[in-house]
Amino acid sequence: EIEKDGKRLIVLAVNIDCEGVEYTLKEINGFKVKVLQKIPGEKFGSLQCTKYEKSGTTNGRFIFLFSELNPDWGCGGEKYLKSEALSYKKYDVLEPIFRVVDPVMVVALDSACESIITSAVSAQKPGTRVRSYAATDFMAREQSHQALLKLKMYTDMGLDVDGKLVFFINNAGFVGEYDL
Repeated sequence: EIEKDGKRLIVLAVNIDCEGVEYTLKEINGFKVKVLQKIPGEKFGSLQCTKYEKSGTTNGRFIFLFSELNPDWGCGGEKYLKSEALSYKKYDVLEPIFRVVDPVMVVALDSACESIITSAVSAQKPGTRVRSYAATDFMAREQSHQALLKLKMYTDMGLDVDGKLVFFINNAGFVGEYDL
C-alpha cells in the first residue's frame, strides 16, 4: 500500500507458528504489531512450518523494499554480490577454507547443505524425507527451481579469478549427529 506522500508501509511477515505460542496485537511506537507471546501454562513446542493460522501469513517471506530501511539503497554506482560462503561443519577431509570456481559444484554443495540442515534439525540421516520439520521438505520443487537459477547466476557472473563473485567454503565445526 502506497501512502499519499509516496512512501510504502514496511510489512514484516512472520510465519513461525509454534505449539504453545500465540500472536497478540500490540501498539509499539504508534504501529500495530503482531507479537509472539508464550501461552501461559504451556511449554514451547514444535514448529508448525506448514501451518500459518496463528501468524496469518502464507509463505513466511519478509516483504519490504530495502530503500524503506535505507533511503540510500540503490543510489550511485553499480552494485552486485561480491562474495558468498557456505559454512560446513565437522568435515575432517575438508580444508579450513577453500574457494570453489565451478558453478555446477557450487550448486551441488549448496543443495547438499540444504539437505543436511533439514535432516539434522529432525535428527535424520541426510537426504531422508522429513515430516517433523517440513519447511524445506515441502518446498523441494521450489528448491530445484532455485538451484537452476543459481546455476545460471553463478555461470553468468563467473566464479573464476576474473569473475564478479567469490564463492568459498568454510569448515567451521560441528553440525549434528550425522554428516557426509
